[in-house]
Amino acid sequence: MNVRSFAEVAEFFLRDIFAFLVPGAVLLIALSLVFGRTLSDALGGTLTIPPEGADQWTIAVVLSYIAGASMQAAGERIVVAVINRLGEFAIKRCKTQWRIGDIESQSSFNQRTTGSRSFLTLRAMLRDHLHFDVEADLHKVRNLAMSIAPSRISEVYRNMYTSQLCLGSSVALLTTSIITLGSIGLNQFTSVGPETRSFGSAWLVVFLPMAVLLLDRRYRYYSISMRIPIDIALAYLSEGATNSRGAVAMKTHLVYLAGGMRGTWQDEVKAACLKLEFSDPRNHALTEPRDFTAWDLEHIRQSDVLLGYMSEDNPSGVGLALELGYAKALGKLTILVDEKSAGDKEFARYFSIVAAAVDVRKSSLAEGITFLQSLER
Repeated sequence: MNVRSFAEVAEFFLRDIFAFLVPGAVLLIALSLVFGRTLSDALGGTLTIPPEGADQWTIAVVLSYIAGASMQAAGERIVVAVINRLGEFAIKRCKTQWRIGDIESQSSFNQRTTGSRSFLTLRAMLRDHLHFDVEADLHKVRNLAMSIAPSRISEVYRNMYTSQLCLGSSVALLTTSIITLGSIGLNQFTSVGPETRSFGSAWLVVFLPMAVLLLDRRYRYYSISMRIPIDIALAYLSEGATNSRGAVAMKTHLVYLAGGMRGTWQDEVKAACLKLEFSDPRNHALTEPRDFTAWDLEHIRQSDVLLGYMSEDNPSGVGLALELGYAKALGKLTILVDEKSAGDKEFARYFSIVAAAVDVRKSSLAEGITFLQSLER
């Protein structure tokens, strides 16, 4: 095992421990704060929070890991399942998607993602690359995508473990809140005094909303860990990764040309890619911002690919940023030719967030044309 692979394995191992250890510690600390001495008595004095001595620290770490793993399992089997049911109920009865922030039922997210153009295109390309049919399973396709293009595997796992951390911590807070609510409402713990009841009530007010916030973050990081490999593998295969039958071609038809209206760069692209169809904003002859923006967005929706050209004489790139972001949100293949950033460091600093979001980035129009030619049938 080389140094890099050893470091990656160690990193994943530590993240796994961290993802389980923290939620368990949150649960133990929360219970000790709410119930105080009652919890220590229930544990027979073998553990107090904070721990006293090496023995108690060892017990606390072991209990935290076990509790964290339990919270994670409960979250996947119970909390996620409940959110799925709520989402299905909202769709069937209320005719709407049930969402709070980024929280979405996992079944709805999976269905929406596996039905997207990028997912379906990647499935077809993986089938050509691997020579067997790829199932329409998000996790399996994600794992295959990471094996094809592993350049950002560390980022994928970081987001995956962060989603697990958020889910486990949220379940720990929810569990503590439920126990607190039950003990205060039913007064089952005779040693729960007025001060503890007051603290428990404050706990419910503060940490129940935090549990919802952590669930929101869980779904955000989960979606990132699912989508990054798909986007990266799609871009990787589209750039001409080869198999036994030659270059893998992405079957696209309509390319939207986004960029400056000055010059004739659009004509140069069209002349070099005769087998592709193009949507050229110069054709609409509209002058009102509301009108030509509506035209732009509608034709981006109709397109399969967006080629964004950031020329050196483009004054701001604001319009191009809108078009690239809109195309990316719709799941289109986004290609950016950026000739301005190399000579304008101040512009590059602000434009880097746009450049980081695209699927394929080239530094010259000639390179962009070569990539488009690889998409021709």
